[in-house]
Amino acid sequence: MTILHQPRIPGLPKAFTDPFHEIYIHVTRKIEDSAVYSDGLPSGHWIQEMVTDFAVEYKSWETNSDYDLYFKACNRPRLSARFLHLTVCAFLHISYDLPVVMARKWPGIHDLSLTDDEAEDAFFELEPIFPAIFLEHGRSWKVVRWEGIWVKPIPNFVVAPANQVLSHWTGRLRAAAWIHARRLSDMSLDKLNATKIRMMQAMVTALGDLTILVPWSPSKLQPPYGAIRHPEIIPLMAVTQEQVTTGAAIIAAVLSLSALLYSGWRSRQTISEMSDSMFVDRFARLIRFYTDLAIQNPEAFDQEVRPRFFAIKRLITESNGRADKNPE
Repeated sequence: MTILHQPRIPGLPKAFTDPFHEIYIHVTRKIEDSAVYSDGLPSGHWIQEMVTDFAVEYKSWETNSDYDLYFKACNRPRLSARFLHLTVCAFLHISYDLPVVMARKWPGIHDLSLTDDEAEDAFFELEPIFPAIFLEHGRSWKVVRWEGIWVKPIPNFVVAPANQVLSHWTGRLRAAAWIHARRLSDMSLDKLNATKIRMMQAMVTALGDLTILVPWSPSKLQPPYGAIRHPEIIPLMAVTQEQVTTGAAIIAAVLSLSALLYSGWRSRQTISEMSDSMFVDRFARLIRFYTDLAIQNPEAFDQEVRPRFFAIKRLITESNGRADKNPE
């Protein structure tokens, strides 16, 4: 069983990686069980090696300077929600760590114990693990704390929580990571190092596009039509002494106030869930587009993405400078 060290990221809250680490533990244990079930097959051995290498890469988050700018971009007010901590960590691990680590031991090139097709089958056979873990643990106390208390008892088929969007994009980004790893695997060392730099710039730019250049905010969303309309609300001004007794008026007032408070709370919850879901969707789309360019079309990347990256880097540096001058 692989030992999983939880990294503590300098400059971010100590608990920043808590939500991702909780999901990562459950996913890793399921994958290891799958590898053991392979009963000594080369594919099972390869999967277990990948798990070990991923754990090493994950641990390096707190010491490897290659990750510094990405995590500095995470230090934004919009990313205060624990669910979004899970998102930025999960997508970093899938879209950067995963292809880089797999490329080092690509089947048929760096690992001759199994073929490309055998490894591909083993890789995609793991796919059902991810939605199952997200749905089972994505709204747990360790992942979202108080944010999920009110929706935890509601079955997943009744609501469409943002972790379902995260689960959907986890599968699509894993598929992209497989293609990217194949391309990275046969690159020369110099070309690989240059591509990894672009890949990290792609990650920073995708995140910065939504949190720095054009900050995303729940205020840009409006609740769905009818979200604040509740037929059970009793119009307070409509209650008169001529119509009901004083006691009935008090009860009506209490019911009206309770319904209004619930309506306001539920509307805010709806806006928050919509905002998180849309953020995850847009972030994933940007990651897929930018990383595709970084690996497959460096010229287009330099023209379309790199200028945005340097603009984001400058803004991060400036904001960190202001924070240093105003530690409070």
